[in-house]
Amino acid sequence: MIFKKIQLSEVIEFYDPNRYNETEINAIENLIRKGGGHFDGYAVFCIKCKKIKMGIEYQGAYRDKNYFGKTEEEMDYGRLLDWLKVDLADQNEIFLIIFPESVDPYMNHPKQIQDFIIDELEKLLEINIKRDLIPQYDHRTPEFGQFRLDFYL
Repeated sequence: MIFKKIQLSEVIEFYDPNRYNETEINAIENLIRKGGGHFDGYAVFCIKCKKIKMGIEYQGAYRDKNYFGKTEEEMDYGRLLDWLKVDLADQNEIFLIIFPESVDPYMNHPKQIQDFIIDELEKLLEINIKRDLIPQYDHRTPEFGQFRLDFYL
């Protein structure tokens, strides 16, 4: 399975405007317009004849610490966008794995990253994955993700 970066405009089909205020609706429109927001990884696959839509979202330290000289208002808006991505995923039946920076701050440990994603898949989908059969991949190489996880379930 390949978790490719994907624009939200390609996967968000619905949202309930009654759940949001005007600021949030404007932010959603910016996220789901073509060229707007994205998921860092996305895949659709089947498990036990059930279609699963899964997204991965990396949450770097920039959301909690101001590394880029942004105002507090800009930081709050970034956090709003993060929350809206989670809510939109939920409304569109997309299982979303939030990958926190604390798992591997510099993205240098492929095993930690793979283990975290597998742990989250097992929790979200309530399944057991045969880890000893899954090859170890290095996310820093072009062939990362070039296997079908459903072969190992």
